[in-house]
Amino acid sequence: MLKVLIIEDDIIWQIKLQVMLEEFEFSILLATSMAEARQLLLSTLPDIILADVRLPDGLAFDFFKVNPPGIPVIFVTEFADKHYIGQTLSIPFSSFYVKPFHPLTLLAAIKGANAAYRLMNDNIQPERALIVPLRYGQKIAIPFDKIHFIEVEGNYSTIQTGEREYVQKLSLSKLLSLLDERFVQIHKSVLVNKDFIQRISLNENTVTIRKRTFEIGRSFRRLFIEKYKEHL
Repeated sequence: MLKVLIIEDDIIWQIKLQVMLEEFEFSILLATSMAEARQLLLSTLPDIILADVRLPDGLAFDFFKVNPPGIPVIFVTEFADKHYIGQTLSIPFSSFYVKPFHPLTLLAAIKGANAAYRLMNDNIQPERALIVPLRYGQKIAIPFDKIHFIEVEGNYSTIQTGEREYVQKLSLSKLLSLLDERFVQIHKSVLVNKDFIQRISLNENTVTIRKRTFEIGRSFRRLFIEKYKEHL
């Protein structure tokens, strides 16, 4: 039985959504604000989140951008705003529907989102992805081919993908043991994915990725050149 968290402050739509989901025998959790949802997510983990866009304490988009749940989120609203589509696409595993909708539309959305999410997770090979924890006990697999570079400071690492960055408690030595041959250390605090290198200047001892230019440390220059030649 799928567990669905409804985040909805309108009492009429609370009832409508609960009736729809109960008809299809889903287990239901209910929150009326993002603050309530945050507390629920600390103690229980749903399979799907069904969230109204406009809530008393802000937009659901803003909350889930900062706190990606790692599970599908279906946003619903009575406001047909095309800008919401872009907001939805910026959050992993999310979709967007305008109220009102037929119960079968909601059922298809939930089943489809859950099936796609499970299929994607099943197809990610653990040795080809970096598993990092999110909030609320969730984890996400970041495929190596999505990671552009990683900056390390002490025991913390900032992992940069094309969409966003993840700050995790991962030391350099731990990262080196987890990553594969496409990653090379160019500085005491920087690892780069050779697939995303846009420019190399050996005269200036620099590497450019995503408009970021990194210095190649003297002690890493020779090894970097050797590994990059193997990559060509």
